Amino acid sequence: RGGRRAPANQERMDSHSTELLIRDIAIIIVAATVSMRIFSMLKLPQLLGFIIVGILLSPVTGIVGSSENIAALGELGVMFMMFFVGMEFNLERLKKVFVPSFLGITFQIVSMGILGMASAGLMGLSKIDGIFLGGVLAMSSTIVIVEIFAQRRDLSKLYAQIAIGILIIEDIFAVFLLVVLSGLSSGKLPGASELFASTLAILSFMITIFVAGKLLVPRLLRKFALSGNRQELIMMIFCLIMGLGELAALSNLSLSLGAFMAGSIISGSDVSRRVEHI
Repeated sequence: RGGRRAPANQERMDSHSTELLIRDIAIIIVAATVSMRIFSMLKLPQLLGFIIVGILLSPVTGIVGSSENIAALGELGVMFMMFFVGMEFNLERLKKVFVPSFLGITFQIVSMGILGMASAGLMGLSKIDGIFLGGVLAMSSTIVIVEIFAQRRDLSKLYAQIAIGILIIEDIFAVFLLVVLSGLSSGKLPGASELFASTLAILSFMITIFVAGKLLVPRLLRKFALSGNRQELIMMIFCLIMGLGELAALSNLSLSLGAFMAGSIISGSDVSRRVEHI
């Protein structure tokens, strides 16, 4: 009896969890749609409305209470946004703005590091706490900045290209920062071998995926596009985004970096505009 009861209880729990997920999605979509209309009428950024709605739905009222559902939906949204960014800003363009982007991120990291150390001293915290604080301050929200550029239709402008270049380099730097901070939290600095391994992992992933993808993916997408089967092309896009995201995660990189690489691979191909429209 016990063996039969346990699967039944598990099925009820899974069913309840699914119902909660659907309920959360419904509430989020309705609230986000209302906020979009209100903030459009007020001529304010829609993203500000999304942030306010998120604060009201979760930490203030607790209407959406599942942290797992929130994290999953948020990660999925970031992946698709970074795919769009990759299509608008491929790695070939990064070469043109690499120098100003590198100088910008260097200034940002150094200045925020100094600010973090100074703030820690004023608050009576340790130097390690100051390093952690500086690391947090040095990181920007890619999704927020890109969304603002997209709404302003400025993604193709030079200042936006440089800013996105800074964000890409920043995402890569975040991997090194995590290695250093995880070492500090355990009481020891990471060795040169660990930093070298992290560097090699990032470069190997990006170069291999970009080169192999440029050789294979545009041709494959072209065949799906020429066949006229819209559903197959959509599923191929999903496979590319989710597949490269998972490959990035297996390489201890972010899912969003994999999605960005997916967009960058098809950027500039003859089917990229059709993919973007879909």
